[in-house]
Amino acid sequence: MTDLSNYFENRTTEGTGSPIEASVFNNWGAALQAVLAEAIAARDVAIDAAEQATAPADDTIAALVGSETSATREQMDAVFASEVDLDAARLALESSIAGLQAQAASTEDLCFSTHIQTGATTTWPNTSNQSVPLFSAPFPLVITRVAMLMWSSTGNAPLSDTSYWLVELRKHSADNVTTTLIAQKSTRLNALATGGPGSTGAVPAGTAIAARIPWVFSSAILAGVTLAAGESLSWSTYPIGSPTAMYGPVSLTIGYKPL
Repeated sequence: MTDLSNYFENRTTEGTGSPIEASVFNNWGAALQAVLAEAIAARDVAIDAAEQATAPADDTIAALVGSETSATREQMDAVFASEVDLDAARLALESSIAGLQAQAASTEDLCFSTHIQTGATTTWPNTSNQSVPLFSAPFPLVITRVAMLMWSSTGNAPLSDTSYWLVELRKHSADNVTTTLIAQKSTRLNALATGGPGSTGAVPAGTAIAARIPWVFSSAILAGVTLAAGESLSWSTYPIGSPTAMYGPVSLTIGYKPL
């Protein structure tokens, strides 16, 4: 019989306020459908056995099945009666799964986009440090990806050890008491162990900013950053030297998964 423990362990969502991914419901539905299929297959085997038992070549079994007071007959009657119950259970399961899937988060639900620049001629300042809010968590979640997209080649920022961008993602507590640096990314050619801006001092080797190519904080950079409900994410930039000013429009997309 199919083991459902792996599908239901730690899957409760009561009281958390978190949506469950459609893939979870698909797994549950597949497992429960497998259980029903096995039960129906067992019923069919029993029915076949009963049909074979009535053949003239096996008078003993036929007599047991034909006797209303025999244990064999009672077992067979129970199997036949279960046919209606299994069909009803299958219909109820399919209806339940369809309802849950309609409420489940889709891939589109798990991305959020925002603009830090909207004007086509506005440049993100490269002469002072800047910070903007990005996202407030509606429920407990893990940040999977943050990608910046700059639309114009006017803002292409090449790699450099003397003029580069350092960008930091920070997490802010729901009561605005605590701020935590969670990830860094730069356009610096080589890594710098100490002496850089920001709270850590270190500047990692980076990647250039180019028009219409996502500049990505990957899951490896983010290292499983989580936000509780009400906590927020911000974007801070530190221009070192004179990096090319990012030219608008500039958007940011945050990917996340509910916990």
